[in-house]
Amino acid sequence: MKYFPFLQASIEKLGEIIPCNDSDIVAIEKNIGFALPESYKEFLLLMGRKTGRLFQGTYVIYDNIPYFKEYANKILVRNNSKNILTEKDFVFLYHHGYQFMFFKLGENNDPKIYYYNECGEDEFEIIYSSFSEFINDVYLETIN
Repeated sequence: MKYFPFLQASIEKLGEIIPCNDSDIVAIEKNIGFALPESYKEFLLLMGRKTGRLFQGTYVIYDNIPYFKEYANKILVRNNSKNILTEKDFVFLYHHGYQFMFFKLGENNDPKIYYYNECGEDEFEIIYSSFSEFINDVYLETIN
């Protein structure tokens, strides 16, 4: 575990966890036409199908991935946003129909996290310097 040793070490504390497998990741990459960053792949291989106590009420799991970008675009259209998601913007999180997070494919193996909330300013805001920082923050909030 290069990016998430803290998750591996305390997986029992998080409840039911179900990982993705390598063929799941290959299917995502084939569908989007780009390689996923290593940190995100590691997350999926740890808990891509079920995240236990992490992300309760928020969609991040494998079965929802094909729909995230469509849902995010609906939020942008509904709000007459000036923002546009490009083919390299990978939406990995969708929350209650009004906010989402994404990273840019090809940026690096632990990409920055961008956030959009229809209740805030009409902008894509960088809220984490890396995907691993984001997961670490969610983990700490969950166990504390």
